[in-house]
Amino acid sequence: MDKAYFQQLYDYTYWADRKVWACVMTLSEQQYRQDIDFSVGPINVQCVHMLAVEYWWIHFLRTGELDFVGDIYDQSRDEVRARWDAVEREVRAYIDALTSEELQRPVKPSFWDP
Repeated sequence: MDKAYFQQLYDYTYWADRKVWACVMTLSEQQYRQDIDFSVGPINVQCVHMLAVEYWWIHFLRTGELDFVGDIYDQSRDEVRARWDAVEREVRAYIDALTSEELQRPVKPSFWDP
């Protein structure tokens, strides 16, 4: 594996995320928070869940520590989107700084089964 692979992967990921957010921003507030019978529920919860997982992984990879974004489900779309952009900057900075050694190290959270 090399850094360029991950840079390209995340270029695509964030391109797709921006497409999703373009759709999310067209929703009414009611539609954004409306309960739906899919996965984790309302669109706002889907967005926060995706953000939380993205943040969790990059924070764990960078520090080896478990950390979560906190309870941001009640924040506005603009606040969630701003946090999403901040996480993207963190991810890109982490990937840009990857070394060959980092790419070779095993990664396993302590709570995963052996």
